[in-house]
Amino acid sequence: MRLVVPNIPIAGETEIVALWEIKREAGWHTYWEHPGDVGVAPSVTWLSSSGCTIGEIIFSPPVRVSMSGISAYGHRGETLFLFPLTIPRNLKEKSISLRGNFSWMACSQTCLPASTELSIEIPIVENYSEDPKWSGLFDQFWLSQPRQALPDWSFQVESLGKFYKFHFPEVWPYTPREVDFFCEDRLILSDQVPLVREEDGRPVWLFKKSPWAPDSPKEMKGVLLVNESGVGKNYYRISIPVVSP
Repeated sequence: MRLVVPNIPIAGETEIVALWEIKREAGWHTYWEHPGDVGVAPSVTWLSSSGCTIGEIIFSPPVRVSMSGISAYGHRGETLFLFPLTIPRNLKEKSISLRGNFSWMACSQTCLPASTELSIEIPIVENYSEDPKWSGLFDQFWLSQPRQALPDWSFQVESLGKFYKFHFPEVWPYTPREVDFFCEDRLILSDQVPLVREEDGRPVWLFKKSPWAPDSPKEMKGVLLVNESGVGKNYYRISIPVVSP
């Protein structure tokens, strides 16, 4: 576990990024920013930043994880978390010092909450410089980020008692088996396989509502994972108004 930068900033530059790397042992996972029914998302409390403004964590897209048989949303293996940094234009120092308290929960057969202090000294140089390894991983990170849903993806969500009915678009080339959905804000239970139906020639998912969901949500947000034949897995960010019949 460490804090790194893919590119050394040059004098006068105002926008850079820092990366937090978590490398997990086989069989262990941590959690996404919206963990689902179990788990706690990784977080950081910054202790010093040389006057830089540090943005919110940008998470890698999630996969399905399981703790004690309960399905949730998280990460396995090696994962990067990105922090955008804004450097003051009048910075006189020759380097930027970042230091923070990083917290996470790792789970396998049991769960172990943990935290550690990480720091990095980032020199400011006159000529552009990049770390080939971290710059390449940074590029992969951005390529893996969820895309915006296509304009003709007209999803619909109905609130029906203890369920949400998730309607796919009228023109939808994928089967429900080729798609997974990672919901934000705990609107639905993560530990479920949706009931699959077909209405008017369109596939429909029936999700059980989560007891932790906010009352009368206006929209259902999340990340849609689509396994596209010949292309591979792609993530799409969607936001769907929730309506009552």
